[in-house]
Amino acid sequence: MIFGSVPKQHFVGSLHLIVLLVLGLSMGEPAAHLVPLTEIDQLATRDAHSCVVTATGGVRCWGSNTHGELGDGTTQARRTAVVDVVGLGSGVAAVSTGRGHSCALTLAGAVLCWGRNNFGQLGDGSTSQRLTPVQVSGLTSGVQAIALGDAHSCAITSSGAAACWGHNFLGQLGNGSSEDRPTPGLVFGLTSGVQAISAGHAHSCAIASGGGARCWGYNLGGQLGDGTNVTRFTPVHVSGLSSGVLAIQAGVLHSCAVTSSGAMQCWGNNFLGQLGDGSTTNRFTPVQVTGLDTGVAGLGAGHYFSCGLMSNGELRCWGSNYYGQLGVGIQVSRQLTPTTVTGLGGTALSIAIGRDHACAVLDNGQARCWGNNDHGQLGNGSLSAPRQRLEPVHVSGLGTSVEEIAAGADHTCARSASGDVRCWGSNSHGQLGNGQTSRHFVPIQVADLPASVQALAAGGRHSCALASGGDLRCWGDNQSGQLGHAGGPGPHSPLPVSGLTVTTAAISSGLANSCALNTGGRVSCWGATPLGQGAQPMVLADLVSGMQAVSVGASHGCVRTSAGGVRCWGNNTHGQFGFFGDSSPFATQDVPGLGSGVLTISAGFNHNCAISTGGRVECWGSNTNSQGGSPAPVTIFDMFSGMQAVSAGTAHNCALSNAGEVRCWGNNEHGQLGDGTTTSAWMPVQVTGLASGVQAVAAGERHACALTSAGGVLCWGDNSSGQIGDGTLPGVPLPQTVLQSPSLFRDRFEQ
Repeated sequence: MIFGSVPKQHFVGSLHLIVLLVLGLSMGEPAAHLVPLTEIDQLATRDAHSCVVTATGGVRCWGSNTHGELGDGTTQARRTAVVDVVGLGSGVAAVSTGRGHSCALTLAGAVLCWGRNNFGQLGDGSTSQRLTPVQVSGLTSGVQAIALGDAHSCAITSSGAAACWGHNFLGQLGNGSSEDRPTPGLVFGLTSGVQAISAGHAHSCAIASGGGARCWGYNLGGQLGDGTNVTRFTPVHVSGLSSGVLAIQAGVLHSCAVTSSGAMQCWGNNFLGQLGDGSTTNRFTPVQVTGLDTGVAGLGAGHYFSCGLMSNGELRCWGSNYYGQLGVGIQVSRQLTPTTVTGLGGTALSIAIGRDHACAVLDNGQARCWGNNDHGQLGNGSLSAPRQRLEPVHVSGLGTSVEEIAAGADHTCARSASGDVRCWGSNSHGQLGNGQTSRHFVPIQVADLPASVQALAAGGRHSCALASGGDLRCWGDNQSGQLGHAGGPGPHSPLPVSGLTVTTAAISSGLANSCALNTGGRVSCWGATPLGQGAQPMVLADLVSGMQAVSVGASHGCVRTSAGGVRCWGNNTHGQFGFFGDSSPFATQDVPGLGSGVLTISAGFNHNCAISTGGRVECWGSNTNSQGGSPAPVTIFDMFSGMQAVSAGTAHNCALSNAGEVRCWGNNEHGQLGDGTTTSAWMPVQVTGLASGVQAVAAGERHACALTSAGGVLCWGDNSSGQIGDGTLPGVPLPQTVLQSPSLFRDRFEQ
């Protein structure tokens, strides 16, 4: 199913920018003791922690500290106070932050790093986590600049060469191989004259001698700008930018540059409009940002948004605005062309971009920040409730008797051992089943359901419950007839599905459709089905008997046959059938390589996953965030055996091992992977705190939930509609004044 629904006993089927620009903030004291920051030096900010250079040239940090990235000798998070980095009380010129690691550049040009080191990103020749700074091998003097990516680091050496170290699975080190390096190595072809360097999620970019732009590494979105989406293990020329580039920034899946004429160009992934050309089309070569063909003085590239600083001090931003990171005062989901940041209270002198927030230094000496504030990164002296939960939190008021969970697009439902059904989150179309449309941040009881509910399904804007005797009822949006009842668009309280003459055994709900499997193995579907829209259940000709399980995606569906094979039907635009070809609305198609041995299936938005004999996880279809296949089924790394369940969401998946451990992979923009970050992962990562004791897992559109062996529910990821169920919600869409302890920062500006 597109959104996960799993019973307790078994599975049914169901940035970044390295900121070296002028800004700073402090969370070292309660807001009552802080004053507006008026004279600042330098700050580096990223996913979950930030660091500054102090008045004495020392380094202080705050925020997440899971891997020792704050450098204070502990792993204790600091959400409301800054801490000193051990051994760096003076003599530091600059600091940069990555995903769980940090590095400092001294006045003598030495580089020291600390924190996460699983890929050798600290550069000390080991892969051991370091809670305090260690010397980067060979970079003891003369280094001109540093830049940190997700799990790799780069520097410009004393000779003007580019050197990188750390994770290299996708060629982000630029040395021609895919092997990780725990010590710095030269980037191929960039051995002198390098003017600037920037490290993104899994790619890097530099300005070479003569002002030409070069990029290397991961290239799925076209972020290298060479006209292809082929990953490159050595630098390639960015098309059309062979000279005259003044500044360059590597984001997550896109890149941007400013030319000598003051024009700003971007390239790469564009699904939220982060390239600023008025479209959502990926661009494999640079395109002109609309309206920014002259007068641009600075730039920044975040996760899925970008900003340009104009020479007159005006700030313009575009792309994703989910966290209010565009600074336009409203939380529209995206903006495809540049929009002026409002409420700055002065003229901007510089801008710095984090993953989902931004900051600016004004001509009055103040700094202002806006966007995501889940770790206090806005520096306004408060910690508003996070818009997402990066690690699992308990759902309020469910107790310990939950038997099943179902994750919809922006809502979640749970069934207790007594058959009681409760839902929470978005309720715009009545999908919570209480007859209203107000969202709820904690679970509320669904009205008008039998007391003997045995199974749940949660779709895009509707939900369904199956009670004993095959009593099937659905509620919420009925625009496409997805409730199986001719009752108009809705919203509706629970209504019985009409036209199912044989007892229903299982139910699956997709974006605007549902399918039922009866006791004879026949599959019936209604709503926005491949056969059209309608409230009357219809049976596909070759699904009349013998089917063992059904799972529904956005516009496709899949079944597991009695032989253990997988067959799919509907839309095949993204390879949902395991191969690229024509869609098949009237008949099912065999998925290549999955003719037998499949135990469970789960249909995501445009991809699918299955558990095969032995507990192997295989996925196929759309692979925009490494959630699917090629499009043929591929075995997911490190999941060759021992897995009991998998749940496919929109662009991420979660799997449950026989030992009760939960791992997730794919898109992580909203923390839906549960590893404490918002960094997407192409390989499974362990959900924090869920190494054992889990009975079921369900992936929604941008969140996920787990059912523990004790009968409790934990959820993580997007919480914009309250779908996490812990009673919280935030939002800071306008610039906020950054506060400080006056003694923390220097009394001068430095670039």
